[in-house]
Formats: sequence, C-alpha cells, structure tokens
Amino acid sequence: MKKKEVIIGKVIAVTVLIVVIIYNFLFELPHVLFTSIILFCLMLFTLCVIGDKKRNKRDGS
Repeated sequence: MKKKEVIIGKVIAVTVLIVVIIYNFLFELPHVLFTSIILFCLMLFTLCVIGDKKRNKRDGS
C-alpha cells in the first residue's frame, strides 16, 4: 500500500469509529449495526497497519 492510502484508510477508520460511538450515545443504534460498523473500522485500521508495515519492510530492504 502507498503511504497516502494508509493515511487515508486510518483517518477514515478512526473518523467513522468516533462518529458511530458519538451517534450511539445520542441515538440508540441497533446492536447488530453498531457491532458491524465497529468491526469494519477495526478491520480497515488493521489492514492499513499491516500494509504500512509491509511497505516499510520492502522499502527498508
């Protein structure tokens, strides 16, 4: 992954996570929807971190 893609992915994941948590406190989201969005954000963030580590390892070699 390119550095720009990693940064954009991390920003999107964190932003969506924060918005969903705040929205869940103000209005009650269905439990399944809340859990699905949280898992999506965690997977996106994890994939970005893994891609960033692979890119750093490849660039360092």
